[in-house]
Amino acid sequence: MHPDALLVHLKTLQFYTTLYEVVKGIREAIALLVASSNYSPPKQTPQKLDERQYQVTSPINEADRLRENKKFEEAALKYKAALNLDPNSAYAYNCLGIALSNQGKLDEAIAELEIAVHLDLSSTLFRDNLEIYRNKKKGFWGHLFG
Repeated sequence: MHPDALLVHLKTLQFYTTLYEVVKGIREAIALLVASSNYSPPKQTPQKLDERQYQVTSPINEADRLRENKKFEEAALKYKAALNLDPNSAYAYNCLGIALSNQGKLDEAIAELEIAVHLDLSSTLFRDNLEIYRNKKKGFWGHLFG
């Protein structure tokens, strides 16, 4: 193996080790946040719940249309607006991850998809999307040394 190729391989492994530690820290922080959360949703009347649901679904629907039209930056902003209204929307986190990936922001996309998977462990779609983007992040070296 050429010495330069070996050096590139070593630096790549160091990068992924650092990235692994960062992701591990994020996961631990999320787990602590969820475990220590004393949050309980406010009691609301059915009418208030309907209004709140509309407030959340409206930006999500708009973001979906923007994403379909390949306006990924605008879509990401709308998904973030929806998440400000409902931080437990696994769907919004999943779609935000896709929009970020389409902007070339793969690390951010993976982080958002991890949250989506954490919020909805039963969703094979969210897990599959996360796996796709993790493999995309691994690139050439990931296919060789996975």
